Amino acid sequence: MLEVAAAAPGSRLNLLLTSGETIAATAWGDTLWYLAEPGRRTVVASEPYDDDPHWQEVPDRTLLAASRTDVLLTPLKDPREQGGPPEHGEPHTHMASAPPKEPRT
Repeated sequence: MLEVAAAAPGSRLNLLLTSGETIAATAWGDTLWYLAEPGRRTVVASEPYDDDPHWQEVPDRTLLAASRTDVLLTPLKDPREQGGPPEHGEPHTHMASAPPKEPRT
C-alpha cells in the first residue's frame, strides 16, 4: 500500500479485503465510513447509506480492521512526508494530516 502511494502520489487507494468474518479496509485519499453494531455486524462503506447517527468517518491514511465485535483503526505513514516507503519491520505509527479532498464528479 505504502509503496503504491509513494509511486503514484495523489492516488485514491481505498481497498477492502474480507474473509466473510472480518474486514480490512484502507482510507487513502477518499472517504470511508463504518457503522458498528457490536455483537451483530460492522458495515464499511464509502459513504453512509442512511441517517443513522452512529456512522463514523475513518480518518484519511488509516487502516480499519473490523469484526462483528471490534473495530481497530491504525494510522498509516504517508511516504511523501517520510522520504519513501518504510523499510521492512519499521513500525507504522505516524499519521500525516489529510490533504483536502477533491470534489466528486
